Amino acid sequence: MVNNVTDINNNKKTEMNFLKEKMNQVGVTQKELANKLDRNVVTINRWFNEERQITPENAIKISKILKCDPAAILFPAKKINKIELHSYTDDSFMVKDLTPKYYVDVIIPDGFYTPETKAVKFYKIGSQHHGEIYLFERIKVGKHYEGFHEDSINKICYLEPISKKSKVGCTPIIALVKVNETTSNYTLNLLNPKTQEPLNKMSIGIDPDFIKVSAPKKMSFFPKFNLNT
Repeated sequence: MVNNVTDINNNKKTEMNFLKEKMNQVGVTQKELANKLDRNVVTINRWFNEERQITPENAIKISKILKCDPAAILFPAKKINKIELHSYTDDSFMVKDLTPKYYVDVIIPDGFYTPETKAVKFYKIGSQHHGEIYLFERIKVGKHYEGFHEDSINKICYLEPISKKSKVGCTPIIALVKVNETTSNYTLNLLNPKTQEPLNKMSIGIDPDFIKVSAPKKMSFFPKFNLNT
C-alpha cells in the first residue's frame, strides 16, 4: 500500500539549530545580533550555521537579546526527521494497521516531530487525498498517552477507545471533535472531517472517559521520499 521511493535527501543532521530558528522567529538579523553583542558578523554567521560552538557566556548574552533560555542555545533539542508509518485510513476514517511488510520510514517536513507523533496515511485510489499523510501529536503521561483533553475540541483528532469499548467493536478513528450541546451531561460528537456529519450512530454523545488517546492533528503532507531503498 506504500510505494518505496529512494531517499535523495541526505538529511543526517538531527540537532535542531535553535539559534537560527529563534533569530528568524523574533526577526533579528545576523548583523543586528553582531552589533548588540559587539562581535564580528563572521562569528555570528558561524554560530548561525553551526560551524562554531557557542560558549556558555555568549549563550547567556544571546538569550537576553532573544528572550529565551540559554540552555536551549547550548543544548538544542533533538528533532526527528523521520517516522515509521504503521497506519492508514480511507473515506471511513477508521484507522487500520498496515501489515509489517508495508511499514515505511517517511521523512517529516522540517523535522519538528517527536517520538509521540502518530502518522496515518490516507489510502483511497482516485481521491485527491490519496497518499496524503496526517500527523497527530499525542501527549505522553508516564508510560501512557493522554486521553481526551480540552485542546481536542473543534479539532480533527486521532482517537483511540479504551479497552472496554474496543471489546464491543469501537476502533481507532480520525474525527472532528465537537461538544454535544443537546445532552445535560458533558458528551462529545465525533464527526466526519470532510462532511462534518456523525461518523456513525455510536459517534454521538460520547463520554470523554471512553477515549484512551486523543491526539490533535498537527499537519498533513504528501511525502516526496522515504528512507527505504
